[in-house]
Amino acid sequence: MERKIIIILITLVVLTIILHFLGFFEKKTPEFKEEKYIAGNVYEISKKSILVAEGVVTEDYNGRLEDLSGNAGWFKVEENTEITDSNGNSLVLEDIKKDDYVEIWTMGLVMESYPVQATASKIFIKERSAEKKCFVGGCSGELCVDVPEMASTCEFLPGMECLKEEMICKSVDEGCDWVLSEEAAKCFLKIVEEEGEGVKETRIGHLFQKAEDFFD
Repeated sequence: MERKIIIILITLVVLTIILHFLGFFEKKTPEFKEEKYIAGNVYEISKKSILVAEGVVTEDYNGRLEDLSGNAGWFKVEENTEITDSNGNSLVLEDIKKDDYVEIWTMGLVMESYPVQATASKIFIKERSAEKKCFVGGCSGELCVDVPEMASTCEFLPGMECLKEEMICKSVDEGCDWVLSEEAAKCFLKIVEEEGEGVKETRIGHLFQKAEDFFD
């Protein structure tokens, strides 16, 4: 009987020690909590990140770090980053514009540089910047401009057949420009293969460069 009691006591002690160490290691495991990190304007946009700052010391941001004031950071936008606006719309990185007023949530490590570097878990576009109105113009609908019914010469150029492939004329970086679909980009690249590099020298040559950039 006494032997059984001793065995039970030893077992309880061992279990207590094990649970103690398990609890110890659990406490040592870092816990990343999602939290709102900054609210400010968007000053730069790259392919996968946005620069957000609370303000600037000059009237306009000129791309210099000394122009920024207050908290600022480059925030990486990943596929699972949630982006919404005040109307409840679900958006993507390409929908974010310079001067948009946003709130950024982060989860994980923040590199304490200036501006800081972190990954955005959630972006809320609180106020949208005023977007310029853009219009499709030209004899073949090849122009994307801020002036309605702009005319152009009516010669047919290699690549104009690609204009039918769901291209979007919209405000981009404070101007008006084409945003290509994957089908349009493939179409322009096919024209280069068939016609040669000379097609890039025409007045719609910039669209062939956009097609190459699309797949970079």
